[in-house]
Amino acid sequence: MTDVEASSPEVDDAEPEARSRTRTLTRSLGVLAVLFFVSTVALGIIAASVYNSLHHERDDRGDVRRAASTFAARLLTFDYRKPDELQKAVRAMSTDRFAREYDRAFPGLKELITAGQTTSDGSVSDIYLGDVDRDSATAIAVVRTATNGKAGARTGDFYMELDMAKASGTWRVDGFTNLNFSGGGAAGG
Repeated sequence: MTDVEASSPEVDDAEPEARSRTRTLTRSLGVLAVLFFVSTVALGIIAASVYNSLHHERDDRGDVRRAASTFAARLLTFDYRKPDELQKAVRAMSTDRFAREYDRAFPGLKELITAGQTTSDGSVSDIYLGDVDRDSATAIAVVRTATNGKAGARTGDFYMELDMAKASGTWRVDGFTNLNFSGGGAAGG
């Protein structure tokens, strides 16, 4: 019996140790479950943020493309009998800064259009977008033009770079660069 009595305290000592290990394992699994849950929520928030950002970027790119295309076509569609309609349309799609710039150049443009009795129809064939930031973008427009006037009829492509700015939630033209080059590499008219 002495042997049985000696083994009983060992069994008693093993039981609390096993319970302690079970509690430790249960706590560890609980901590891991909480960490997993928190990680999943954090990753969900990050994924939603990235999705939202990409969604807005895609929407902005589409809005910039439409605004640049509308402006480019309208800029190169005019009738010498109604030059003020051209000015009004361009101003409506421009930032205040570009509208002032255009207004300063318009009298010379109006004189050329009227003297040449020029009509033009512009249709956009391509729009290329650069980076689109929250409130600025750059677009290159390729516009097929058909002009008619005292100098005769012509068709051709006109290339322009448009600096776009978001003003009051609407994309507008903030700058214009003529990308048509003469044979010598100088900017054309």
